[in-house]
Amino acid sequence: MTAPLVSVVIPAMNEEDYIAKTIRSVTNTGYPNLEIVVVANGCSDDTAKIARSSGAKVISTKQRGIALARNMGARKSKGELLMFLDADTLVSKHLISELVRTYTKKTAVSVCKVKPDNKKVIARVLMALKGHFLLLNLYRYSNGMIFCSRRIFDKVGGFPEDVKVREDGIFVRTAARYYGNFKYVHKSHVVTSMRRYERTGYLGVIFFWIKEWLLGKAGVKKKDEYPVVR
Repeated sequence: MTAPLVSVVIPAMNEEDYIAKTIRSVTNTGYPNLEIVVVANGCSDDTAKIARSSGAKVISTKQRGIALARNMGARKSKGELLMFLDADTLVSKHLISELVRTYTKKTAVSVCKVKPDNKKVIARVLMALKGHFLLLNLYRYSNGMIFCSRRIFDKVGGFPEDVKVREDGIFVRTAARYYGNFKYVHKSHVVTSMRRYERTGYLGVIFFWIKEWLLGKAGVKKKDEYPVVR
């Protein structure tokens, strides 16, 4: 039986320092039927060139916006299953196979366990707490990776392009609320960059996300861009 085609969509704005490693982590999974689509949106560096030389299909646009980039990549990809992956996030070897194996017609969207790219205690504790929130179904959001079928993506209507922050959480919760089950995969994982925490400060980022969570609960759509950290 042929493995279903998985299109890995990676939005990337000025990610020349990370994009090759991210693509390599995907290809190193050994999943037999992959398409990697990098959407270089608003780039002024060599992200597109590096992604292309790393074997990815590259779509370039001058428009900024992570939701727009995800939607563009998904609509120009071919897979029946879609993985949306942050450009500074690495996938573990068995993640894609586990996501495909556990995904059913009743599943709307899957997310996974996350680990930090450093060994600091505070980083490990924070990522572990995020995992427990997902495991206990206390809050539904992305951990740098979202997995769904094209059918679900089309039903949701893609990621909301009228917001600049929390667009991933909105997509995840809409999919799970109306179209099927929310699944948290924790045997495999992703490793995400802690650069934002390191440069902004761990407490600063924590307070920022608490504020965003409260705004989201209140139904407030924030149109300001998420601060760029490169």
